[in-house]
Amino acid sequence: MVSLKQKEFYFIRHGQTDHNCGKIEGEHLDIPLNKKGRSQAIAIEPLVTNLPLLLVWSSPLKRAKETADILLHKLSLERVETVEFSECTVAIWEKMREGERAESIESFLQTVTMGLERVLTEKGPSLIIAHGGIYFAICKILGIPTDGIIDNCVPVRFYFDKKEYLWQIGDCT
Repeated sequence: MVSLKQKEFYFIRHGQTDHNCGKIEGEHLDIPLNKKGRSQAIAIEPLVTNLPLLLVWSSPLKRAKETADILLHKLSLERVETVEFSECTVAIWEKMREGERAESIESFLQTVTMGLERVLTEKGPSLIIAHGGIYFAICKILGIPTDGIIDNCVPVRFYFDKKEYLWQIGDCT
C-alpha cells in the first residue's frame, strides 16, 4: 500500500455507454454516454450537489467529461481533466482481477497513484469521475479488498479510518 495523504474523497464511475452494455466492441474507444447514461447522471445530481466538494477531477474521455458536465451544471466548481484517470486496457483489467503483477499493470497503477497523489494534495474533498479500471486501481493502491466491480453512476466515499488505520469505502447517502 502506498503512503498517501489521508483525506476523504469521492468517486463516481461515468454513466452507461453503448460499450458498457455490449453494443460496441473494441478497446480505447472514446465514446459518449448513451441515453441511459445521461439519465443515470441526472438521477444522482441532487446527491452530488449535497456533497462537500471543493474540486472535481475527471478522465479526459468523453463519457467521464459528459458525466461531470451533467453533475456539475448547478455547481460552480472547477473540473480538472487528468490523463492519469484514463481507462486501462481490457488486458490490464483482466490481469489486475487475476492478481497478476505484470509490468504493464505496475505502470498503470503508478500512473493512477500519481493522479491520486494530486487529488489528495489539492484542496478538498474532491470528486473523481472516471472509469471502472480506475476504481479498481484506486482500491488496489489503498489496500482495499474489492472484486473491482462498480456500477455506473454510483457515488462512493473513500476515507481513512483512523481507528482501524486503513482506507475504507462508504456510500454517500
